[in-house]
Amino acid sequence: MATKFELGIVILLQVVLISLVWLFADWLHQNWITMIPSNILGLIFILVVVSLFEKTIVLFDKGAYFLILHITLLFIPITVLTAEYKELFLKEGINILLVMCLSTIIGMVVVAAVVHYLNNYLNSRKHISEN
Repeated sequence: MATKFELGIVILLQVVLISLVWLFADWLHQNWITMIPSNILGLIFILVVVSLFEKTIVLFDKGAYFLILHITLLFIPITVLTAEYKELFLKEGINILLVMCLSTIIGMVVVAAVVHYLNNYLNSRKHISEN
């Protein structure tokens, strides 16, 4: 069993690896594939790597879990920007609020569907390897 310090180092390295994937995807987006956002390119890259090389999921699992646990902290900049551009929100508030709500709902549904699919996929792979 790993100590808390060792687990912290593993999580830190995995978050750095996920960040490097995002930077690579951002570079791809800016230089080659401008039609697809960098976050989607990064997800596709990780999905392809994990699908082709089943054992590579251990490169991302603890770091991804840590980021998911702390995802609400990623929404703080949105709140700060809301306060900073008060005039814009007073003028176009309903439209911005509608877009924010719809995009959040769509994002949550897509993430839930992907997590559900990957969970079923990994469980089926686990059952196959046990037999």
